[in-house]
Amino acid sequence: PKLGLILDQAITRALAERPDLKAARTEESLTDAETRLAKSESVPNVVASSRYSRVNSRFDQYGLSASAGSPVPIRDTDNLLAGGVSINLPLRNRNQGNIQAAVARHQNASLRRQYLERVIRQEIQVAIARYETATKALAVFDEGVLQQSRENVRILRAAYDLGEIRLIDVINEQRRLVDTQRAYTDLLREAFVAAVDLERATGAPIF
Repeated sequence: PKLGLILDQAITRALAERPDLKAARTEESLTDAETRLAKSESVPNVVASSRYSRVNSRFDQYGLSASAGSPVPIRDTDNLLAGGVSINLPLRNRNQGNIQAAVARHQNASLRRQYLERVIRQEIQVAIARYETATKALAVFDEGVLQQSRENVRILRAAYDLGEIRLIDVINEQRRLVDTQRAYTDLLREAFVAAVDLERATGAPIF
C-alpha cells in the first residue's frame, strides 16, 4: 500500500498518540506538581486574625443622672478591637530533603520523556526507510523483472518444443523464475513488517 504519511507528519502523530509517551508526560506533570507542593510547604504560613468585643464596666462611685439629677452608679462601655498574626514555621531541614527528592523525581521523569521522544523519532525514521526501500524494490519487480522472467520461461519452452534447446536450459530458467518469485515474496513480507512497525511506532493507523 502507498505510504499515507510523510516523516514529519508521522512523528507529529506519534508524539501526540503514543500511549507510552502520554504516560511519561503524565508522570512528568505529577512530579512537577509534587515539586511545587514541596516548595510551597517550605514557606512560612502567615495567618492574620482579628476580634471585636464590647466591655461594660461599673464603678463604686456615684454620679448625677442627666435627666433627674439623682445619684446613680458610674458605668463605662469600651469597644475593643484586637488583632494578631500567627506564623507556622516549617521544619526547614526535613522539608529541604522533601524538595530535593521531589526535584530529583521530576528530573528523572523529564529525562525519561525526552529519551522516549528521541526513540520514537528514530523508530519512525527506520520504519519509513525500510518501507520505502521495500516498496521501491517491489515496483522494480512489478515493472519488469517478474514479467520478463515469466516471458523467458515461455520462450524457452517454445524453443524446447521445437527442439532448439535442451531440457536443462528450460529447467534452469524455471529455477530462476522461482528464485525471482521468492525474492518478490520476501520483499512483500519486508514491506508488510515495515508497515506494521511504522504503525506501532506512530501509535495510530496510517494506511
